[in-house]
Amino acid sequence: MTVQINLEELIQVRTAVTEKVHLVGLKGANDYEVEKRMFAELKARNDEIPNRIGADEYLVIFGDGLLVAAQVTEFGQLPEGMTAYTLEPDEHAVFRFEEKHICAFWEYFCSPDNQAKYNLNIDKPRFEIFKESLQPAGMTEIYFPTHDREVKVLALGELKLVGLRVICKNGGEYKTEIPKAAAELKRRIGDIDSKTEPQRMIGVFVPGDYSQQEDGYWVCVQVDDVASVPEGMTSLIVPPQSYAVTLHKGRIDMIFRTYELLHHWIAEHGYERIQRSWHLEIYEQWGTPSDTVEVMLHDTITV
Repeated sequence: MTVQINLEELIQVRTAVTEKVHLVGLKGANDYEVEKRMFAELKARNDEIPNRIGADEYLVIFGDGLLVAAQVTEFGQLPEGMTAYTLEPDEHAVFRFEEKHICAFWEYFCSPDNQAKYNLNIDKPRFEIFKESLQPAGMTEIYFPTHDREVKVLALGELKLVGLRVICKNGGEYKTEIPKAAAELKRRIGDIDSKTEPQRMIGVFVPGDYSQQEDGYWVCVQVDDVASVPEGMTSLIVPPQSYAVTLHKGRIDMIFRTYELLHHWIAEHGYERIQRSWHLEIYEQWGTPSDTVEVMLHDTITV
């Protein structure tokens, strides 16, 4: 009897922005028996590789084959039959799971829909690192490159907003309560006067060191005037601010990955996050239950 497994429940996912890695090793066909032979040969010829770093081994998967390799500080004289390759710096989704599920993992990510959920770029090589802390313990990690991230620095003027405030004692409740509030806001959109762009929902929050008055998440639409607020709703005015802006397209529960990459970009480009300020999440489509979204993340920064 075939046992169905839910891979989503078996994998852990994190983000990684990898540095440049120089590799020397053996290239061959994408075949399990070939892979085993190449790993055995790499171990046997370990002493032939100049400038090797540590004992970790890499398996790089290309569209037309595999590379089994060791990391080196720089390329020296290549051993006979070996090749040199450089993994360039890139953004990766890192999937950690029990190695016994490796076949289910590759089958799952053969689906374009599942690739899109995690923003995976299947045209780039992916790789696995073999190390003492993973495979001997029955675990593996696959580094899968994601599509290039576009980030813009954008200045917005004052925003007048009307909508619903969501406050949860347990932070994990927001992932269910915010969509409920969005659906309720869309149902009551006709109650709000002077809407400027009713098709656009703006989520507003302060990520750190917030006061009691700033606690929670606001689900809003922009208006010209906050003088008239429907019963049960609230108003909010966001002052002029500058933002680092990027798109999250994919699973709702993976939005934290995109934030990690955005925060890395901010630091790398010399900006500073202002956590004690209003941050925005702007949705062009909203109010319909779905496990995937398109949302522009606006992280407030100094310029």
